[in-house]
Amino acid sequence: DDATARRAAAPVLDALDLPSGTTTVSYGYVSADPVIDGLRVAGATTGISVAVEGTISYAFGYLLPTTRGATYPLITAKEAFDQLPPRAVPAIACAVRPGTPVPCPTFPPPVVTKVELGLSLAADDKGPLLVPAWLFTIKDDTEPTPVIAVEAKYIGTPPEPSIVTGSAEAGSAVPPVPANVGGAPGDGEPLPASIPAEAASSSP
Repeated sequence: DDATARRAAAPVLDALDLPSGTTTVSYGYVSADPVIDGLRVAGATTGISVAVEGTISYAFGYLLPTTRGATYPLITAKEAFDQLPPRAVPAIACAVRPGTPVPCPTFPPPVVTKVELGLSLAADDKGPLLVPAWLFTIKDDTEPTPVIAVEAKYIGTPPEPSIVTGSAEAGSAVPPVPANVGGAPGDGEPLPASIPAEAASSSP
C-alpha cells in the first residue's frame, strides 16, 4: 500500500535530501522533486517503485550539482498562465442518426489549483540547465505544468529541425534536435543553472 511504499522509499529520499513536501505516492510508486534555493524543480523527478512486500524494485532520477548563473527579469504568473499549452482532448466518435442531432461530449477547462515560482529542467547545446519557471498545479494532474518565467527576449530561438535523406542501410536516421533555450540573443550567455533568491521577485 501507499504507506508501505513511503516507508521503503524514505531512506533513499532522505539520502538525496528530497523534501517530503514534493513527494507523491500512488500504487506503490513514490516520486519527489528536488528543491534548489527554495525553488521546486520540475522535470527532475526522482521515482521509486516499491513491490508489494516493501522492497524497492527500481529507482531513477537526477543528481543536480549546480552553479549560480545570471539573473534575468521574470514575467508574472498571469502572463505565464496565458502561455499554458493547450491540453490534449480525447477524440471520441459520436453516433449520429439522420435527423436526430446528438451533441458530442464536451470537456471542462483545466482548473489551476496552485501556482508557484520554481525551476524547470531544460537543455541547450552545452547540456542540461535549470531555468526559472512558473509551476502550475492542475486539478487531477500528478505533476505541475511548467511555463518558462524568463522574459522572451532573453530566450534563444530553437534551431530548425534537420532532415537528412539516405538509405535505411546507411543508418541515416537523425535524432530530434533539442531546443536551445539558453542565452540572451547575441551574447551567448546561458540561462542560469540556478538563480539567486532576488531573481524570484515577480509575484502572481
